[in-house]
This record gives sequence, C-alpha cells and structure tokens, in this order.
Amino acid sequence: MIEIIGIGEDPHKPSEVVVRSNTKLPYVKKVLDEIRFTVEYPPAFLPIIMMQSKNDMYLWGFAAGKFTGTNPDWVVEDNLPELIIEEDEEVKKLREEGIEPIY
Repeated sequence: MIEIIGIGEDPHKPSEVVVRSNTKLPYVKKVLDEIRFTVEYPPAFLPIIMMQSKNDMYLWGFAAGKFTGTNPDWVVEDNLPELIIEEDEEVKKLREEGIEPIY
C-alpha cells in the first residue's frame, strides 16, 4: 500500500506532502518514482486548476490514477472534494459534436 497525504487545509496548496509505503519491495519504489515523475512533469493537457502548486493533491491523484489506469491490480482511493472544471468554448463545442474530452 502507498499513502500520499497532503498536510494542510487547501488540497491545492498543502504545506507538505507525505508519501509512505508499508513495504520495501523494489516494485513499490518504481511505482512511487513513476507517480513522482508525473507530478514533477505533468502533461500539458491537464486543466490549470489541477496544478495550482507543485504539491497540488489533485495532481498527485491524477498521477496515481494514471498509473492504476495501466495497472488494474492497483486501486486509488481519495477523500478529495469533487473538482469542478470550467469548460472553455472549444470543449463545449466538442461535447456538442459528441466528442468527449479525456483529462
């Protein structure tokens, strides 16, 4: 199990992020490295609301979800409030055409 805990009241700007694991298996270190890399170098397509600080918990959640998307044996659980993403006109037009953007 891997825990990623944001310390502070604002999930976008935690004062500290604690990352810990209950195992020393080399594979878990590789998973953590992959998640940290995504947080450090987030994809350009992510909405800016997910990247309000280098420790934004929504960004950490995205990074963990990205990993689990390709590794079905892993599950992400979080207690983050729902993130409401305002859509620009281009995204609205895509939806009207039946195209669903993927974040």
